[in-house]
Parts: sequence; structure tokens; C-alpha cells
Amino acid sequence: MTSVHARKSVLELTEEDIRSFPLWEYALDEEEREGQDETFVRPVMLLEDAIPRIDRFELFVVATDYTTPAGAEYIGTVDLTIDQRRRVKLFSFVLVGDFGRELLPEASRAVAKKKGLDDALQRREEVCRVLETEERRLFPLQYRLRLPVAGEQKPRSGKVY
Repeated sequence: MTSVHARKSVLELTEEDIRSFPLWEYALDEEEREGQDETFVRPVMLLEDAIPRIDRFELFVVATDYTTPAGAEYIGTVDLTIDQRRRVKLFSFVLVGDFGRELLPEASRAVAKKKGLDDALQRREEVCRVLETEERRLFPLQYRLRLPVAGEQKPRSGKVY
């Protein structure tokens, strides 16, 4: 089981890690420690079952459940920022599992083609290849954070197109 004292690169978070601790924060105050850099995260011990809103910029990695149109379920993460004005932004939607870690595309196929976002198109193809599925069976992918932001009634949810 993952320890509360764990420090690891966000790129190395496993399914066990995010099941053990649904909230991780970037350990930016520890970047100077030998062997650590700006990608390192640490688990957050929660006083309540919510993502805390604090009076400084914060960057979290939140356990997230994903469901495909075909009904397949995955676990993963979403990066979430809360700025000094307490505005929340979600980005870097990631699936985690036996296949490793797969970053989801930041745009739908139509938007990526229209805007010439070749990286997003390649990312879509790569995720489908790794998961051994067709794009139409994977997208749009529904997501739901495992925790609400403090002060909100329920966890945020939406779709990755």
C-alpha cells in the first residue's frame, strides 16, 4: 500500500497510488531535494472528503473515474489548479492501468483537424492503440472526479471529446 510519506513523479503514479490516496499535490516546495524535480507529487491527507480551497495557488492531481460510450470503466487522474481568486481549472486528463499511463487528447477529432492540432490527433490514435479499441468506442469519454472541491455539492464531471 502507498505510504503517506511517498514522493514520486506524477508520471509514475499507479492505479494503487490513486486508489490509496485520491488527492496528490505537486511538491513544489521540495524541488531542491536530491532526486526530486517539478514533476514530484505527494499524497494529501484530507480533513474532509473534498479538495481544499486555500488562499494560495495550488496544483493537485485528483483521482478520476472514466467511462466510455461502450460502458468500459477506467481510473485515472486530472490535474486541477485553484488560483489565488479560488478559480478552479481542470487539465491533463490521464488514464492509468496495467497499460501504464495514457494522456488523453486535449481536443476532439473535429477541433484538432480544424485547428491543425497534429499532437491531439496522434494522441487519440495512440490511446486507442494502447487500449486496443476503436475511437468511437472510447470517445466521448465521461469523467467524474472522486472528490468534490470544498464548498461544492458534488464532484465535477464532464466529457473528454
